[in-house]
Amino acid sequence: MSEICPKCGLPKDLCVCEAIAKEEQRIIIRTEKKRFGKIVTIIDGIQKNNINIKEIAKSLKNKFACGGTAKEGSIELQGKHTDKAKEELVKLGFNSDMIEIRERRWIVFGKKSLLAQKQRWLARKIQLWLAQKEK
Repeated sequence: MSEICPKCGLPKDLCVCEAIAKEEQRIIIRTEKKRFGKIVTIIDGIQKNNINIKEIAKSLKNKFACGGTAKEGSIELQGKHTDKAKEELVKLGFNSDMIEIRERRWIVFGKKSLLAQKQRWLARKIQLWLAQKEK
């Protein structure tokens, strides 16, 4: 006799706990710019109680032919894979309505991003204000 799942009460080979858990996950896919201008796709919100995150990360890395890791309840993929990641997660059994894509827009002027320009502008304003305060 096969073992019985303690959560759903079905035999282990017919267990539906993982399928139910996948449909209930609220997943956020976003991109971040790391060191040296490298873009990383981060998939957050997958709870590891019934789902094997390492297995999902391995499947995504093989599909997109990229590097990555699964750590602290999130999956990091090297490169920009937001749309493709959503499609692949739906194929793996996750609910498409529960997957949200948050994309950060990077506007580039020459080699400098808009965010870096704003930071330099603010730093210059602070320097001028401090110089005036000292006088």
